[in-house]
Amino acid sequence: MRGQAFVVFRDVSSAAIAKRQLDGFEFFSRHVVVNYAKSKSDAVSKLDGTYFTQLQERKQKMARKIKMDENELAEENTDSGSDSSEEMESEAEENEALSQGLKKREIDDSEEQDSASKKQKMDENSPENESNVLFIDNLPDVVTNEMLLALCGQYPGFREVRRVPGKPYLAFIDYDTVSQAIHARDILNGFKISPTISLQISFAKV
Repeated sequence: MRGQAFVVFRDVSSAAIAKRQLDGFEFFSRHVVVNYAKSKSDAVSKLDGTYFTQLQERKQKMARKIKMDENELAEENTDSGSDSSEEMESEAEENEALSQGLKKREIDDSEEQDSASKKQKMDENSPENESNVLFIDNLPDVVTNEMLLALCGQYPGFREVRRVPGKPYLAFIDYDTVSQAIHARDILNGFKISPTISLQISFAKV
C-alpha cells in the first residue's frame, strides 16, 4: 500500500479532530486525503478490551475456511478412487500445519506488541521525563515552521514552535500544561513526514 498509512488515535474525538485538520493539507506538494479505516486496529481493541474477542473471531474464521476447504476436497475426491483419500489426508495435514503456524504467529505478534506497548508506556509515563515542552530531533531541511505549526498547533494548549539557530534539524514545541504536551506527543510521535522519516518526539528537559 505505497502512499498510504494508518494512524491510530486513542479515541474517536481525537481522530475526528485530526481528520478535520489534516484532510486536504498540502504535504510535500501533495494534498493529504484522510479517511476513517473500515475496521478497528489492534492497538485500540487492546485499550477497549475487545482485542481477544477479535482474535478469537479470526481463529474461528480461519477454522471455518479450513473446514470448508477440507469438505470441498472430500467431495472432489469421492469419485477419484482410493488413491485420492491419501491426497486428501495430506492436504488436510498441510492445512492443519498452516493453521498451527498462523496461530503461533498471532501469539508471537501479540506478545511482541504487548511488550513494545508496555515499554513505550513506561517510557512515556515516567514522571521525571515529562514536561510541557516537546523536543524533536533529526528534522529534514525541507520541514518548515509552517509545517510544524500545522501539525502541532491543532492540539489543545499549543503555544509556539521554537527552532534552534544554526541547527534546523532541532525544534521545541511548547504547550500550556504537561498533560497537553503528553496528549500531543502520544498522537504525533512516529508521524511520517516523508516515506523514510518519522517524527521522533521526546520531552525536553526544563
